[in-house]
Amino acid sequence: QRNAEAKSQLYGELVRRGQFLSHPHTRKNWRAELTVASSLLDRDTYGDWLAAGAKTAAERAQEEVAGRLARTAVPPLPPETEAALIGPSGETQSLISCVVNNKGRAAGRSGLGAVMGSKRLKAVAVNGNMQAPLADRDKTRALRRQYLADLSEGGVTLRDYGTGGFMAGSAMSGDGPIKNWGGAGPTDFPNAKAISDDALIAEQEKKYGCWNCPVACGGEMKQKPGRARMSHKPEYETLCMCGALSLDDDLESIIRMNDLCNDYGLDTISLGSTLGFAVECCENGILTKEDVGGLDLKWGASDALVALTEKIGKREGIGNILADGVKVAAERIGQGSERYAVHAQGQELPAHDPKFNPGLAVTYRMDATPGRHTQAARDWILGYKHLAESPNKYDFSDTGEAQRKAYSFVHVVNAAGICLFGYIAYPAQCVPDTLTAVTGTTYTMEDCYKIGERIATLGTPSCCATGAV
Repeated sequence: QRNAEAKSQLYGELVRRGQFLSHPHTRKNWRAELTVASSLLDRDTYGDWLAAGAKTAAERAQEEVAGRLARTAVPPLPPETEAALIGPSGETQSLISCVVNNKGRAAGRSGLGAVMGSKRLKAVAVNGNMQAPLADRDKTRALRRQYLADLSEGGVTLRDYGTGGFMAGSAMSGDGPIKNWGGAGPTDFPNAKAISDDALIAEQEKKYGCWNCPVACGGEMKQKPGRARMSHKPEYETLCMCGALSLDDDLESIIRMNDLCNDYGLDTISLGSTLGFAVECCENGILTKEDVGGLDLKWGASDALVALTEKIGKREGIGNILADGVKVAAERIGQGSERYAVHAQGQELPAHDPKFNPGLAVTYRMDATPGRHTQAARDWILGYKHLAESPNKYDFSDTGEAQRKAYSFVHVVNAAGICLFGYIAYPAQCVPDTLTAVTGTTYTMEDCYKIGERIATLGTPSCCATGAV
């Protein structure tokens, strides 16, 4: 009865005295891309239309768009403008997409690119010349000189090689995952040096660093065929997850995968994990060669891994199934593939095995952003001249306090905008000392622990609300 009344009402409004283009029912239910702007409707006679140039509706629409763009042209941004932006993967809301800045540095984890994509937000661009206010400028400068003179051994490696300087040692020690978390470096990936330290630096054109950074761990790679116009040096996480995890020891292919991730806006950690998952699915007959678009996908298949990376970036074929990470891909593929999907609550694990660093098992599972290697544990990211390593990391008695201090302090480091490498490279006391000089409020180590606890606590309700914990 209600449907009949609605139809009768529409008939009265449209047929008797209205027109359907402007009716709310049409606007609500007609696909937006089929809407015809009234200004483009041609009411001339056929002869007049021919005399006016016989332009089709499409041609008139193109002219209208060009005119509107010309009338609303935005002046170019100043050359010093910096931007954080998403690529095609963020636009298609891939759950492993990220936000990229400086053409190759990424806020990589947790699918942040998809968040921007869902808001139809392509980029955030900023520029300015305001000097950062400092409560005590002289003290801040004095502290900088004091702490820069005390560089840790890890800081030296970061300065000379970047994070890639740790690749070979990590693979051999058991820290870095091998063969989709099922292998061991000495037996399955003995050629780890081919994608580490000296081999990496041999392909580097020049170093670069973030603004005023004394370590400058980044690098731009030499220009070679197949590489991006600005090819960034792959980080340790990229080398391990896109290399060792799929037994790929061809550095050139990893550089190319890194370039593609920067272009498409993909998290290299999640991408590498997804590649390893796909290879193991193929090795165990869950995915066929036809399923993966004819690629010969197997352990160490460099060319196939690069090609699959591009498919994931484009959401093309099997790439569309894999573009949301291993958990979602396993749900789509089924057939027992979930046993090869390594993740913490849907987030692919980074290149640090909690069997080697047991405290990370707690951090990976309990942090508000799970599977996160940029958060500390009782035996991970302890800082320089700060917390002591446990004499036996596999002794789990009385570990709560060590976990609390490490975990809480790194929350403060991250919240203050301090690079974790600075915390590793220079004495940890620089954090409360510098915060005091910059803000004019006194901070101690104990203050930092308390603030870190509060930061962690603030993240918990949202996790409870979404069922993450």
